[in-house]
Amino acid sequence: MHQLYRLGFDIDEVVSTLSDVLVAHAKKEYGVDFKKENYGHYESFIGHQYIPGDPDKSKSIGLKLMEDACNPHIQNTAIPIKDSPKTILKWKNLNHKIYFVSSRNIGEEEHTKKWLNNYGIPFDGVYHLGHNISKGVFCKDLKLDFFLEDMVSHLIELFEVKNYWRKGLLLFNRPWNLKADLTHFPISRCHTWTDVDSHLTSYGDY
Repeated sequence: MHQLYRLGFDIDEVVSTLSDVLVAHAKKEYGVDFKKENYGHYESFIGHQYIPGDPDKSKSIGLKLMEDACNPHIQNTAIPIKDSPKTILKWKNLNHKIYFVSSRNIGEEEHTKKWLNNYGIPFDGVYHLGHNISKGVFCKDLKLDFFLEDMVSHLIELFEVKNYWRKGLLLFNRPWNLKADLTHFPISRCHTWTDVDSHLTSYGDY
């Protein structure tokens, strides 16, 4: 019988295409160009790039976009990243546990569960931590064996609180993390969900 694992996944930009939604939303609602590479670096939302020569209006739009990025109704207009539903379903069907741990707003988990259910993505737990709860400590307490994330800082935190992950730590390549130096951390990169599946199949003591 194969080993069973507790597999952890971020949501936005790992399973869900939220940055695409924000690009379209910024253009439609505010008439501005939001660049995907600024996703997650929220200080980049606030600046002169939106309305040149009008920093106050630029700041106002930036703050609205920050709120919009956390709006569950906007989040739920995203679609899954290619192959994420079938890959997660495959591992769930192998009897592994599936957990989603996100920095989305606390108390809005039911919106996320509805979205996951709509796309046939199974889960054993869905957790929203907001921006003040340590993702590293939380995932350690969940006794996870693996985590897939798009933000380098979260993966480094995961490693610092627990330096042995039976299935490793995996960074999903996105425009905002391509230049990150992972030399000093046991963090692997992946480009697609086919890569995620290959990593889970080959890494560690499966």
